[in-house]
Amino acid sequence: MSFLPGKSEFHLSGLFHTLKRFVLFHKKRHPTEMGEKEINQYITYLAVKGKVAASTQNQALCAILFLYKHVFKQAIVDLGEIEWARKPKKLPVVFTRTEQRRYGVRSPADMLQS
Repeated sequence: MSFLPGKSEFHLSGLFHTLKRFVLFHKKRHPTEMGEKEINQYITYLAVKGKVAASTQNQALCAILFLYKHVFKQAIVDLGEIEWARKPKKLPVVFTRTEQRRYGVRSPADMLQS
């Protein structure tokens, strides 16, 4: 896999895995026969039906765009309206030790000592 100098084998395997899922989603059409419309459909599918995290959707899009630009030498200009995965609204609450004592919350470490 040395046709993309500077890319690790791990990085390349991730790119090809993403491309494989993209191709299978479009019933094994060759990527050079597809373009912006098909990329949009796949990336939107990941968010709507696949229910993937926003970061996963973004990684898939970046991998596909990388492959089109550097492997297929094909410019992707306008992807149109993509439906993006929703980012979580709240971060999980993490209590300090003082707050744990104040609210009576026991940590797993406290439970082991009991």
